[in-house]
Amino acid sequence: MVLLPFSARNTSETNDWNGSKLKDDSKHYKLLVVGGGAGGLGAASKFARKLPRGSVGIIEPHEDHYYQPGFTLVGGGLMTLRETTRKQEKLIPSGAKWIRNEVVLFTPTQNMVTLDGGEDISYDYMVVAMGAHLRFDKVIEI
Repeated sequence: MVLLPFSARNTSETNDWNGSKLKDDSKHYKLLVVGGGAGGLGAASKFARKLPRGSVGIIEPHEDHYYQPGFTLVGGGLMTLRETTRKQEKLIPSGAKWIRNEVVLFTPTQNMVTLDGGEDISYDYMVVAMGAHLRFDKVIEI
């Protein structure tokens, strides 16, 4: 997980974490979290409790959340895959906004990301917690 700080770009918004106002457009967040796994949700949850409602955005394209640390217990027969799965919408912290899309371009010099479809979202701070990308197609069979 990476926290990218506020850059030197011009903004009318204050830099402190307490009481700063969200810009008028809904495409700007005080904290933008890219990734809705355990790391991203943990960071978003912590800051959603401290920042004004609507200040935290979470970009996560998937409807289902898989608790990957539980996968070892599935392999050991102590859990089922179903037990490691939850609906993403039920895990989004109160006060945060779920943006069900994926980032196709990071532009940190402008504190901006571009989503699939071309929509730009700006931020003051960003957490990148996209997790691992499992590539089972690369596993060689024995």
